[in-house]
Amino acid sequence: MPASGSPLPVTVSGAISEAIPPLHHDAVLADKVHQAIRKGANDLVRSFQTLESHSTLLQEGRLSERLQERLCLGGPEPLSPWLTLSYYRIGRHLAAGGDGRRLPVSLDDLIHQIDQAPPPGTVLAFGDRLVAPEHQWQSLLELFQEGGDFVADLVEPRLDDYVPLAAAITEVRGLLRAIDAPLMALIDQLLPLAILALPGPQSRNEGLDFGGATSFFFRGGSFIHARANHTLATLLEVIVHEYAHAELFALAQDEHLCGNGDGERHQVRIRSDPRPMNGILHALHVSSRVVAVFDRLLAHGLPWRSDREPLLADVTILQDQARSNGLSCLNAALRHGHLTPLGQAITRAAAHRLGTPLHPGALTTAPVDA
Repeated sequence: MPASGSPLPVTVSGAISEAIPPLHHDAVLADKVHQAIRKGANDLVRSFQTLESHSTLLQEGRLSERLQERLCLGGPEPLSPWLTLSYYRIGRHLAAGGDGRRLPVSLDDLIHQIDQAPPPGTVLAFGDRLVAPEHQWQSLLELFQEGGDFVADLVEPRLDDYVPLAAAITEVRGLLRAIDAPLMALIDQLLPLAILALPGPQSRNEGLDFGGATSFFFRGGSFIHARANHTLATLLEVIVHEYAHAELFALAQDEHLCGNGDGERHQVRIRSDPRPMNGILHALHVSSRVVAVFDRLLAHGLPWRSDREPLLADVTILQDQARSNGLSCLNAALRHGHLTPLGQAITRAAAHRLGTPLHPGALTTAPVDA
C-alpha cells in the first residue's frame, strides 16, 4: 500500500537503465534488490540533508552525518523502519510550513532510530508502548491511511493470539531460510519487522478489513492481520506477499512502473474493487513471487516435517489462488498498461514465474484494449 507521495523531494542519483536484465532469474533479481536497498539508504542520507536545510535543529543534531556514519559501519542489519517514518513525518511538517525547531520527532528519538533497528524476525503487537509512544503508533496508522483504502482504526491482538502467531512467524522464517536462503536474506533486509494488528471497532462496524499492508515510508516493517485461524501456509503466503510489495517499492524507488493515472481503474481478480494500474502491477509481482516460492517449497517436499502432507496440500491451494490472481493482473497489464521499461521488466518476469512467458514483442508498444 503506497503512500500518496513524498513529503519533500527525495534525492536520487539517476533512473534505472532501460537495459534491465531478466528479473525472473532469482540471482539477477536479488542483485537488483540489494543495489536498490543500498541506494535507498544513501538517498535517505541526502534526503535528511534536504530536511536539514529547512531546520536548524536538525543541522545541530548532525542527523545526516550520523546516518552516513551508521551506513559506513556496514553489517547486515537494515535501518529502522521507524527512521523512515520519522523522515516522512518531519518532511510533511516542514513542507506544510511547520516550525523547523518544533519538530514532530525529537532529536533523541531520531538518534536512537539511527543507532538501533529491530533485529530481523521481530514481531510486535500494534500499540505496544514499550516500543513506541501512542502518538508514534497513530502516525504510523495515518501513514498507511494516506492511500485512502486502509482500515479506519487498529487494535492490538489478545496475548493468547499474539504468542502463537509470533512463534508461527518465526517458524515460517526458518522454513523459508531452509528452502531459499538467498530470498530469506532479502526478507531480513526489507521485512525484518512484522506488526500484528486487528481492525478496530470503527472498522469492524463499517465492515473494513485487511490481510497485510506495506508502505514505502515504513521500509522494513509490515502490518499482518492477527487472525487466530492463520496456518503456517497462510502465514507463509502473507510474509512473502508483503515482502514482495517492499521489494517492488525498492526496485521502483526511482522510476514509475507505468504511465497510467491513478484515476484509471480496472477490475482484477485479487480485489473486489477496481484497481489503478500501479496497484495491479504490484499485485502481479506479488502473486508471481508467491507462486515461485511455493513452487520451490513443493519441489523441496519438506521431508523432515511430520505434517508435510497437510501443509503441502494447503500450499497447493494457496498457490492456485495466487496464480489465478496473477494471471488476472497480467491480462489487465497487457490490455491496459502503459508500462515504463521497469514496468515491462517486472511484467515479463512475473509472466515467466506464472508459467506464461511473453513473446518478445508483447510489450514493445503501448497496449490497446481488445
